[in-house]
Formats: sequence, C-alpha cells, structure tokens
Amino acid sequence: MLLSLMIAYIISGQNQSQYVAGEYRYYTIYQKYKSKEKELNYSAESYENDNYKLEKLKNKIINSIDAIEDYRKRIILFRDSINSRTNNLSDYERYIKNLEVLKLDIENERKNLENHKYDLIELNNFIAEIERSVLSIKLYNSDISYIYSVIHSTDSTSNVFIHSVDIIKLLATSKSLDLANEILRKKKEEQERKRQEYLAQLQIEREIELQKQNYFNYSSQKASSKYNNYDNIWNNYTRTHFYQSLSNPTTYSAPSSYPTTYNPPTNPNAASPTVEVKGYYKSNGTYVAPHVRTAPNSTRADNLRYP
Repeated sequence: MLLSLMIAYIISGQNQSQYVAGEYRYYTIYQKYKSKEKELNYSAESYENDNYKLEKLKNKIINSIDAIEDYRKRIILFRDSINSRTNNLSDYERYIKNLEVLKLDIENERKNLENHKYDLIELNNFIAEIERSVLSIKLYNSDISYIYSVIHSTDSTSNVFIHSVDIIKLLATSKSLDLANEILRKKKEEQERKRQEYLAQLQIEREIELQKQNYFNYSSQKASSKYNNYDNIWNNYTRTHFYQSLSNPTTYSAPSSYPTTYNPPTNPNAASPTVEVKGYYKSNGTYVAPHVRTAPNSTRADNLRYP
C-alpha cells in the first residue's frame, strides 16, 4: 500500500521549483527521479526547444557586453574632447565628474557580468542533474562554456577600460591645473601691469605738483625782489635829493611840488645788469649810434622796453 502511494506521488508529478540562474527553474519529482537514468540517443529536444531558457540568460549577457562597448566609445570621445584647446576650467570639471560616473557604470556592468558567470555555472550544473538526454547536456555545456569565455574576455577588457578612465581623468586634472596656473599667471601679470600704471600716474602727478610748487616759489621770490627794487629806487631818489639840499643849503630851492606817487621805470622787472653797445654799421650801411641795453639772457621779461 505504501509503495503504491509513493509511485502515485511520483507519477502525479507535483511541480517543484529551484532558484537557478536568477529565476525559478521548475521540475517534477518524477523528472528528477528519472534524470538519473541518462538517455543516449541522437535527439536533443531539450536543447533545440531551449527548455532551460539559456537564450534568455544569453540576451542579458549580450546587453551587458554591448553596454561595455558603448562605454569604450564614450572613453574615446572623452579623450578627444579633453585634448581640445578650446576647453575652459568648467569644461574640465565637467569631464572629471562625468568620467567618475562612467567608471562607476563600467564597474557595475562588470559586477553584472560576474553574476552572469555564476548563473551560467548554476544553470550548467542544474541541466546536468535534471536533463536525461546526454546530447542536450553536452550541447548546453558547450554553449555555456563559450559564453563563459566571452564574459571572461569582456571582464578583462572592461578592467582595461577602467584603467583608461583613470588615465583620462588624470589627464583632464593635469590640463585643468595647467589652465588654472596659466589664468593665475595672467591675472598676476595684469595686476602688476595695473600697479605699474598706477605708480607711473602717481609719479606724473607728483612731478606736476612739484613743478607747481617750484613755480609758486619762483613767482613769490620774483615778486619780492621786484618790490625790493622799488624800495631801493625810492630810497636812492630821496637820499640823493635830501643830501644835495643839505650840502648846498644856500642854493637849495624847494620844489614847487613834491611827487605824491612813485612812477617806476618803463621796465620794473629789470633786474639784470645793462651793457654798453658801441656804435656800428649794419650790413645795409645804416649807422647805429652807441646805446645801452640789457645784458643778454634767456628771457625777454627783463628787457628795458618790455611792457
């Protein structure tokens, strides 16, 4: 009776499930019981019908490989963009940030491929345990081994891509620092140029102020000497007439009127000494009589006839 129940339970084929290769793989206890008896035939229905959905797992792996290939193209674009001479500091900052994101994407895709490798191993073991057809087992094993080798090769390539991203990011950082130093150097040169211009302008203003001060001092001294000259002339005039009246009291006759104001000579600025010029003939035959003139100098302001 008990044996009959066991056979009925096996034959009833209650569905069992096992989480394999990222999803639940369904089988019956009877199938698992019968799988111990392998079949040697020329048919591979399980492989041809893809009963274990290897094609679905393969498509996931192909998508990951295609994504890594797209990352390779992006790396090349970053390299070409970084070498452009039109970049500014904000461009390099954007490159560095995007390269960090790209590196994370490649590492995540590598993790997906690594998980797919474990999925392939699990699926291969599951097929070898459940499948009865030896030919299907061999065909599945061949496909899985090939896909595994492709993932291994892609994983090595993605590792190279990660190193390439690091190198390009280092290049972008270096170019960014060079550009920042160049901008800082030009800024310092501009500041130094402005400082020199300010110092030159300040020197000009100081020279102008000094010239004004010298001119003011010269004018003050000239005015003082002019008035002193007036005083000397007046003193000489009064002293001469006064002492003449004392020396000849009998012949002195008081003038009918005394001057109320002093009329200076024609040229009150005449401070330079005079010289006597002897008579001479000009080239046209005109005779010039002897006369007195101001000693030659670099100004006309002290000439006798200067208004």
